[in-house]
Amino acid sequence: MFIFTSCSRTDEHEEIIRVNSEAIESNPQDVKAYMNRANAWRENGDYDWAIKDYNRVIELDPNNAVAYNNRGFTWRKKGDFDSAIKDYNAAIAKDPKCISAYLNRGIAWDNKGNYDRAINDFTTAIGLDPNKEKVYYYRANCWAKKKDHDRAIDDYNKAIELNPDSSLICVSRGNAYLFMQNYDLAIKDYNKAIELDPENTMAYCNRGFSWGNRGDHDLAIKDYNNAIEINPQKKHAYIGRGEAWEDKGEYDLAIKDLFWVIELDPNSKKAHNELARLFATCPDIKFRNGKQALHFGLKLIELDKGEPADASCLDTLAAAYAADNKFDKAVEAQIKAINSLQEDDKEEMENFTKRLELYKQGKPFINKRN
Repeated sequence: MFIFTSCSRTDEHEEIIRVNSEAIESNPQDVKAYMNRANAWRENGDYDWAIKDYNRVIELDPNNAVAYNNRGFTWRKKGDFDSAIKDYNAAIAKDPKCISAYLNRGIAWDNKGNYDRAINDFTTAIGLDPNKEKVYYYRANCWAKKKDHDRAIDDYNKAIELNPDSSLICVSRGNAYLFMQNYDLAIKDYNKAIELDPENTMAYCNRGFSWGNRGDHDLAIKDYNNAIEINPQKKHAYIGRGEAWEDKGEYDLAIKDLFWVIELDPNSKKAHNELARLFATCPDIKFRNGKQALHFGLKLIELDKGEPADASCLDTLAAAYAADNKFDKAVEAQIKAINSLQEDDKEEMENFTKRLELYKQGKPFINKRN
């Protein structure tokens, strides 16, 4: 059994649907025809029709683990992870060695944010067959989401050993190194990913981010330019390039890129956050604008239905209030930002507290660049 991937041409699916519909018309008990048609419906994105045919397969053959697994896959594509997990459970009950069901259930648990249960399923799948790189890849992603980057890298290493030509896995391992601030190894992986797939915009963006963290802003901009040339709609590339321009002191170009992100996506919290912060705290007085800062800061609240979602957004909002001389509001927002921090984030706690003291003194926060 396997996870299904898209066929190359939609007309192939249409032909499969036509042929198997004729077979079903001739023999309404033809389990194989229902299964084939269901798979084709699913590959075409016609998930409701696919589920209807999988239902018929299960009605005709209640012990068909593949049908439960494939219906579960279809529920997951529809975003119904609970129904998907229920079907994967049934597939495993019918066939306890169904590797695809463990893998797919693990992905569904991952989608629900239950990384421990996902890891358990991936580990079971590896026990059944230790030579499937996808399972190591998905388990690595869960370790990364749990911020256990050492284990993530171990699994990415195994996945790359099994499939050394995967640009995706190279990018993912690079991301783990990036989070560990090991920029040299991250760049090495992004180099390999680009070698394998010269159109991989995420590799260019993340390599650009790595260059920026090393202080190589010109190289960062070059990578963001490459990503934009490949995909002019790539929001992350404009945001990254905007940050690189800002780090170079080219604030007008930074603002231009961030405004373009909002053109592409009027609901981009990242772009609104960056613009609010830049207008509020820019070292160059020519670009500081309290009214603009507060406009974009308040938009963060609107985008998140009344309250910025994280400490960073609240910190930006506080800076925007201070830039517009609304220090009582700045103090209030900064206290909320501090209360939203993780307990172990000592460096941010120190920085946030220093800014709070500034606002209490009626002073705005101005970003000082080296």
